[in-house]
Amino acid sequence: MISFSTPAFILRSVDIGSVDRIYTLYTRDRGKIDVLAKGIRKADSKLQSSMQMAAVLEVYIIAQRRFTLGGSVIRDVYPDVLRSLPRSWVFQHALDVVNKITRQEHPEKTLFDLLEIFLREVHTEPAVRAERLLYGTVSFDLHVLQILGHAPLLGQDGQDTTSFALRSDGLHEHQAVRGQPYRLISKEARSLLRFAQQKNPSDCFRVAITRSQAQQQREYMSILLEEYDAGSLQTDRALADFFPK
Repeated sequence: MISFSTPAFILRSVDIGSVDRIYTLYTRDRGKIDVLAKGIRKADSKLQSSMQMAAVLEVYIIAQRRFTLGGSVIRDVYPDVLRSLPRSWVFQHALDVVNKITRQEHPEKTLFDLLEIFLREVHTEPAVRAERLLYGTVSFDLHVLQILGHAPLLGQDGQDTTSFALRSDGLHEHQAVRGQPYRLISKEARSLLRFAQQKNPSDCFRVAITRSQAQQQREYMSILLEEYDAGSLQTDRALADFFPK
């Protein structure tokens, strides 16, 4: 029997049977894995209290025919993340994106560290306006794509006089995509996308940006994520509910 321990985030969970649950975890050492937690829904389960969503966990995994949860300890917890709708949306969005575009057992320690730092910033910046949090998710998504080797081409500052169109693989000169689905993008919007790609997500929490600009950036990011099936994320469809005008 092989066992190991590793830091982890809970990406999602699904109840099975009457007392069991399967967790999808993103771990620092093994990447994304599905783990069976036997009996965790029993009233006297000792595991239940430590398997929290808004937390960094240290999980003990038993590797047999499938991964089974042997134990869990909370390393760090972010309770304030779930105390407001915008922060809760941002938190769930980050988990959804990582779950959608990562493969099983392909560890990326840089991605785990990015997720941990991003959620800590969301938790510790109580005065951040909702539109800046939203813009921060754009930067987070771009950094995830970059870590996985799929960073979109967003052009250079010297190209701002050219008419550009936005597709799932990045920005292209308007003439180069004529006859194909595209959306023209303004100079201002290009600059905001490039800033989000070049800076840390937490830097975007301090950018002066309007609500409409942030929502437009979020829509553009959904286009860039189309090939990863991220355009259909529940969090994108529920955007207006969590960031009302």
